[in-house]
Amino acid sequence: MRRLMVGSLAVLALGGLVAVGCGNDSADGGEGGSTSTSTSTSGGGVGGSASGTGGGDSGCIEVTTDDFAYQGAGMFGTPFYYGGATNPALGGADEDSLLFQAYDPELTGTFDLGAGEEANYATCMACLLVIEDQPAEGDPARIFFQQSGTLDLGTTSPYYIAGSLTDVTLVEITIDSETGESTPVPDGQCLHVTNLSFDVQPPVTGWECDPSYYDAGAEDYCDCECGAADPDCDIAEIPIYPCHEGQTCSTQFECEGLPTAWTCDANAFDDGTTCNCDCGVYDPDCEIANAPVTGCTSGTTCNLDYGTCIPDGWTCEPAYYGATDGCDCACGAVDPDCSDSEATVYGCDDPGDTGVCLPDGTCQQS
Repeated sequence: MRRLMVGSLAVLALGGLVAVGCGNDSADGGEGGSTSTSTSTSGGGVGGSASGTGGGDSGCIEVTTDDFAYQGAGMFGTPFYYGGATNPALGGADEDSLLFQAYDPELTGTFDLGAGEEANYATCMACLLVIEDQPAEGDPARIFFQQSGTLDLGTTSPYYIAGSLTDVTLVEITIDSETGESTPVPDGQCLHVTNLSFDVQPPVTGWECDPSYYDAGAEDYCDCECGAADPDCDIAEIPIYPCHEGQTCSTQFECEGLPTAWTCDANAFDDGTTCNCDCGVYDPDCEIANAPVTGCTSGTTCNLDYGTCIPDGWTCEPAYYGATDGCDCACGAVDPDCSDSEATVYGCDDPGDTGVCLPDGTCQQS
């Protein structure tokens, strides 16, 4: 299911947006929608890292944003969100956002926003929306989605992009809660972006991580492996991410040293040759394509994503095996965590299950 990030970086499930439309006094699952109408205006401006020019489609409200910036990412890493408050403000007093979603962190090129997969929210890879009057809780008054226009994207990364929007018309829509399909609202309002150029740059040259991680203070981490030095690394005793305990962040912004929890030969860690599995912490060598693997016994296989040996019959998420996170039952093999009689049992909640995991890794039946 596709999700929108709107308002103050809140993520709303599409099911809460399906009834949003023109003239609705109340939207399904949220606050009432605005019933006001507006005449076409000319807007624009220059500010921050974005600039826009006036003009507009006849009958549509001209909009832009003066503070186009990276806004965050979805729960599983996509989409990536960019944008800012609309100029001018729309509707009532609640927050309005011009929002660009990129479903590919390396998206580049020229896109016709009204053609092919870009023409519907369910399938777009480059998705432009405007969210009108998003309250602190509940649904926005209106959602607008691209109908026509051009997007040009230069070199991109997950956080930093540059490009422009030209002659873009957005129309008021509803979104199907199951499929994500967008449908124009009959006689709904429309918006227009004549030209909006944007250039989202990292806080310092070379920084490759989320900009909010840079110099975030003592409550954050020393963010290593980000392509540039994080000032947070000057704070004593602050945890180093993504390094393990016992490692430091080198002058090349890489984790170095032997992790305290490493249980195999000290010389084997990150030696550039062999993936050493089940050694207490993940061996970076497991990322080497076709590297030889050692450490797993007969009947087990090294899961290269986690660097742990998993029984060949294991059917659940590999990260759950032996993770001291509860007894994962009915997974095709016995979870070592099930040896703890106080562990919470997962997987035994089907009809007929008693909630007890048997020694053979199956659920006891009532």
